[in-house]
Amino acid sequence: MTQLTVTGNTAGDGGGGMYLYASSPAVTSAILAYNGGSYNVYQNDYQPGTPLFRYSTLYGPSGNNTYNLSLDETNLQVEPGFLEYGYSSSLEMEVPTDLHLALESALIDAGDPEGASDVDGSRADPGCSGGSGGAGWDRDGDGWYDYFWPGRMEDAPDGFDPLDYDLDDLSASIH
Repeated sequence: MTQLTVTGNTAGDGGGGMYLYASSPAVTSAILAYNGGSYNVYQNDYQPGTPLFRYSTLYGPSGNNTYNLSLDETNLQVEPGFLEYGYSSSLEMEVPTDLHLALESALIDAGDPEGASDVDGSRADPGCSGGSGGAGWDRDGDGWYDYFWPGRMEDAPDGFDPLDYDLDDLSASIH
């Protein structure tokens, strides 16, 4: 699993973002943050696998654990710095409402240096807007791709016109 963002999820047995039972996923350049339950990633002790997390970020808000497995030094435990947050009554905490990274995010260019670059040629940002597929999302199916760069629409990198991208890729009535 590469370039994914898992946030705002919950699970009854502890792993809000991922619950691993006898599984060994390879996870690279991912963001797992602001998930409910006891952990963002929980590995079942009775049937453990050998998961591999690399260049990923696992973050739990104050008071929440982030994981119960061994991770190497390429992984981070920092607040991702998403663009916007709002309160989730079902999770009883603030969660990201816009998964784009803010310009000041510590995760800019923090993805796998051996993986695919961002569309603008820089080192990939972890999460769903990073990597070579970052500009390929059209979640609302309106024919306009979501913007991939950190910050707001007007923060487009040189050579990219924000008018070619979707301001809100969750609403087909907004471009």
